[in-house]
Amino acid sequence: MINWTKIEDQVPEEARRLLYFFEGTGVWTGFYYGRDEDYPNSNNHVFGSHSGFLTGDVTHWCYIDYPEEGAWRVEEDKEWFEVNKQEMLETQKEWNDTMKGLFFDE
Repeated sequence: MINWTKIEDQVPEEARRLLYFFEGTGVWTGFYYGRDEDYPNSNNHVFGSHSGFLTGDVTHWCYIDYPEEGAWRVEEDKEWFEVNKQEMLETQKEWNDTMKGLFFDE
């Protein structure tokens, strides 16, 4: 059984693979990237994967625990996260800047 955690109850660790849930798209596998202080909502948590990122939409998450034979994945996941975090943050900033220009007066 999966033990889902509400994002408002506990924030996950960065660089640890997890499942995250968004009602609009369902369950995804990815990582937690922290908070986007520019996002105009109190749920400004950022989750992402190779498919993209979500800010403010994820309501629940849970860690993926590997069996003993898969323990090597923990370090591989951390490496993947670190390599891709900067690219994801740059994409997110571009997106935020575009949205501000379209929807908000500066």
